[in-house]
Amino acid sequence: MDVSETDREPVTNRRLDMATNGNNIEVEFAHPHKSNLFKAGIGKGTTGAQAIENLVSQGFLEKPARKDQYLLTVQSTNTNIPPSHAIADYAKDGDVIAIVSPGIGA
Repeated sequence: MDVSETDREPVTNRRLDMATNGNNIEVEFAHPHKSNLFKAGIGKGTTGAQAIENLVSQGFLEKPARKDQYLLTVQSTNTNIPPSHAIADYAKDGDVIAIVSPGIGA
């Protein structure tokens, strides 16, 4: 996963390559509580869970207290991406993927 964080404007150019074959789609992850966006080159087989793990390792997200703390939704279609499914099966190049953090105990 090639990544860079933005707050609607580029602020850093951190990179992490999760694609093993160089066959990527470019997406932006929207932070669940801030207006920050994180640009990422996602490999065709990268799952939702793998993307979240990498966003945590890059410091964009806090480490989840629960395994299901973060959910991914393609904003243009309002389609949820299951953690074990490939993001590229749901999103296309240029999509924004909202990271949703449902309330605990709600």
